[in-house]
Amino acid sequence: MNIRNNTILSLVLVAFSGMFPACEDAEHYAEKGQSQTSLMGLISARPELSRFAELLRQTGYDAILDGEQVYTVWAPNDDALAGADLSDADKVAYLVSNHIARFSASASGSEERTVSMVNDKPLKFYRDGDNYYLRVASASTGAPLVNKNIAAKNGLLHVLGQDVPFVRNIWQYMAQPGFEPIKDYLYSFNRRTFMENQSTQIDVDGTGMNVYDSVFINSNEMFYPFRGIGYLNYEDSIYSMIMPTKEAWDEAYARVAPYFASNDPIDPDSVQRENTKYALIKDLVFFDDDLSQRNFSPSDTIFSTRGAAIGNPNHLFTDGEWKEASNGKVFVANKLNYTAGEAWQQPIIIEAEYALGRIFDPATEKGTLRMWWDTNDKDLSNGRYIIVSSTGPNDYPSVTFDIPNTVAGKYNIYCRLVPGTPRTEVRSRIVYEIYKWNKGTDIKDYIPGRATPSWRLLGNNDANGRLTTEPEDPACYEGMFGGAARADAATNMLLARNFQFKHANFNEENTSIRIRIISFVPPDWVANGTFRNVMRIDCIMLVPVE
Repeated sequence: MNIRNNTILSLVLVAFSGMFPACEDAEHYAEKGQSQTSLMGLISARPELSRFAELLRQTGYDAILDGEQVYTVWAPNDDALAGADLSDADKVAYLVSNHIARFSASASGSEERTVSMVNDKPLKFYRDGDNYYLRVASASTGAPLVNKNIAAKNGLLHVLGQDVPFVRNIWQYMAQPGFEPIKDYLYSFNRRTFMENQSTQIDVDGTGMNVYDSVFINSNEMFYPFRGIGYLNYEDSIYSMIMPTKEAWDEAYARVAPYFASNDPIDPDSVQRENTKYALIKDLVFFDDDLSQRNFSPSDTIFSTRGAAIGNPNHLFTDGEWKEASNGKVFVANKLNYTAGEAWQQPIIIEAEYALGRIFDPATEKGTLRMWWDTNDKDLSNGRYIIVSSTGPNDYPSVTFDIPNTVAGKYNIYCRLVPGTPRTEVRSRIVYEIYKWNKGTDIKDYIPGRATPSWRLLGNNDANGRLTTEPEDPACYEGMFGGAARADAATNMLLARNFQFKHANFNEENTSIRIRIISFVPPDWVANGTFRNVMRIDCIMLVPVE
């Protein structure tokens, strides 16, 4: 179908403001005024609005306000614009868009209303005494209407005695010079989709093309929960954001990129670049607009919008300054002071009880698997674990887990084991193997140096309650959740120290790194009662080694 859009609003908005969400208003097709003159015609005919009329022509809004769609314009008079800087095209576009709304809003009644302008800024339209005013939501006073409710064939015109200042939100703040790397990356996800089923055909031009009163939906995956960091363009969402300058971005990129070295068979360099950029931005935003006012103590922790916990975070805010935004605050950072463990190489915890990411086939794993709940045991994460048992005296039961989002770095790898009943029955002998799995060929490529499975022994014959281990590694009972590891409590068995991944496997559609845990107890050990071929697994943990 041939389509021609009868408005250039989309081009104007993208040119000066990046990406704004489409606003679906009940008054989108409000009843038009009885005048035969358009809004642009009314504005052009009024001498006191000559400056604003020229700004409309500069930005392309003259064509929009001469069309069929319904708008309300709060036009600042020439006196109001006498001191305005009209030499900067971006500032002019911001000013103009801050005084036009896409519906009919008459000056009537006494209740304060929130009016969404075409730049998606929510302004307050209200009455005070005998007059009406328009103001920024955070301001206490507004711009007075010196003339109101002037009807046009496509909307209403109000005349203001002063302009309404434009305050950038966080999304718009990064569009300023000096923030090009982060702006270019985040804005690259902007998408604008024409919604034909929500648009109205109003004409057919001379070439046979349909002319639409058009509705567009704007989107950006970095706004949404799956991969996003927050609705940074929404005025009703309040955030604090650490925003790196170009120099801060470049320094951090050089520091972080080696962690995302890729062996992608098609384009490893592109994969490394994209994963590095995402790692840099994913924990820069917080659901707190008061971070600028807080003096953190060592016991304080803040959480990014993606859930990263950062303890004693004063170091994040030592090199830069706070700036105001209409939907929160921006910390302009001259350096990103995150550590690897706080941002790009965070601990990885795989909960054994989650079926997603757990591979278990009774036939090949030679065992049975069942879930167990013990909500009273404070040592357990989530209060749940799995029990993997052998199906025969000569079988070695096993279970396999996906390990998502590993980077090219070192980890200590633990298997958190739960004692049985009675609580002193904890003896297990575990073999583990880590490999890269190819979905297409189902081939296991063992991580170099781990082709032969390693094993660890967990026992309980220490008189002091500590776990005994094989002499090869006397430290395999290291704990993570506090306190010394005990024979009668859940224990972190150290499977590997300083395990090195040479390449990152980050943001994969199908997780390729897997770990297989095997209960490897010889039949004669089971027969004499020394051990049992049973594993009670709470979780697998990969702790970064910086």
